Amino acid sequence: MQIQKRKQNTFINHNSTYDFGWLLNFTDAFSKHELQQSNMKQLPKAFVQNDFLLQSEIYIYNLEQEQFVLQKLELYPNMIISDNLFLILSTCTIQKTKIEYREFNAQGLKLCNQLGQTYLFFITLKDLTNWTKYAKKFCKLSNFLQKYTIKERTNVPNVFACVKNKNNSVYTVNIFRLQDFDKNPSLYEQLMNEVNILMSLKHPCLLKYCSLYEDQQHLYILYEYWVGDPLYKLLEQGLVLNSTQISNIVYQLIKFVKFLHKQNLYHAQITPQNIILLRNASLDQLQIVLINFAYREEIGVVQLIKKLPKQWIPPEMQLCNVQYPQKIDQFQIGCTLFYLCVYKPVIKGSCQSFSKSIENIDISFLRLRQEQALSEKSILSLSQIDLLQYLIQPDPIKRKDLQELSNHHWFVNEKAKFKQIGKQKLLPSLRTILEIREQSSMEVKLTRPTQRLSIASIESDDDEDINLQDLNCSENNHLTDIISILNSQNLSVHKC
Repeated sequence: MQIQKRKQNTFINHNSTYDFGWLLNFTDAFSKHELQQSNMKQLPKAFVQNDFLLQSEIYIYNLEQEQFVLQKLELYPNMIISDNLFLILSTCTIQKTKIEYREFNAQGLKLCNQLGQTYLFFITLKDLTNWTKYAKKFCKLSNFLQKYTIKERTNVPNVFACVKNKNNSVYTVNIFRLQDFDKNPSLYEQLMNEVNILMSLKHPCLLKYCSLYEDQQHLYILYEYWVGDPLYKLLEQGLVLNSTQISNIVYQLIKFVKFLHKQNLYHAQITPQNIILLRNASLDQLQIVLINFAYREEIGVVQLIKKLPKQWIPPEMQLCNVQYPQKIDQFQIGCTLFYLCVYKPVIKGSCQSFSKSIENIDISFLRLRQEQALSEKSILSLSQIDLLQYLIQPDPIKRKDLQELSNHHWFVNEKAKFKQIGKQKLLPSLRTILEIREQSSMEVKLTRPTQRLSIASIESDDDEDINLQDLNCSENNHLTDIISILNSQNLSVHKC
């Protein structure tokens, strides 16, 4: 046995013949009841294992043998798998733990949620370091308001710019009130499904996820710094997009949805409210991201219909016959394209809700037929009408494949037109209001918000804020709201 001295601590780094389990099973650091309250569940048979991030031999408590045994564990994005058991990390808090006996100690992690806990003890310090690094990316962390300072509100509800106190790095954080999830647990399920997607996938149309925090009152989703505006708000403020810019947005939507469908996912809420236009210097680099995924393993049609404007509800959904949920995205891309082509705000800068603004807009297959017949007077080109007919086709089976649509002649024509026009002028409506990136680290550190920050209800259709305590106050470390484990890939939230 080889013992390595590391400052005041010792750490066992042994070969494969050494039985490390004796130390864990020898001590009385854990009660039997605590060890039997495992939060690992049976792995669904339908789960398809992809490439893991980490794989190690780790000591974990075996319920059948009633002792710690060495087992092979695999770490995937937001999931740990051991044989036929799994644990969703985003439901768990993470805590380092150590068992000491004389000159020996075992170091590991405690992953805890309301169903129980799982202890992982590592053979080497390298394994402990690697697993801790990855697990912290997926688990719920604490003390957000001690580690970060919230600076300013962005133009997206409940989204703020913040600075990491340790190194002045700038991030963007989305903050939610836990009491909203108590009133409607399905909102939490939808949000966590989106978090799971962001944890697992990378795409230009997805926000770059960093970490997840929770305290007694709020849930914080931390992203790499971004700033942008909901497309609907920009149009209400008077932004006018030409056909080339519209084609750029729609093309990105089609490519992104195609990417989602390959992962057996869908969005189901593709509206101008949920399309964020990132702020860039010029429109030749126009970039969008999508937020507020409605994806669920079993889609709740009635609930989804309540959230969507009637024009964005495909015929099959109105009949509660959703056999092809991915086809919903195609229909909604068509609605968005139609909207971008024909919509003009009644009063520039008006603050009416999106649903109110489109009350008189007729988006239908019949309308397209009429536009096609009157092509000389139509504000839509024949190419646009042709693409729209494939997207909002009433029969979902007849909606064309996205790969074929991404090569549609409308996109080809608009790309050719863009090359002739050349570089675009700056877009005044996208002027950066929040310019933290241009500030020095010292300026960022000294900047303090001049307004009282508040979080709007997650169910609000507008931006009206509900007064809340100042978010820059010190945080109570006790977690009173703990999230239950994903059961058959469906989340729920409960009070302890």
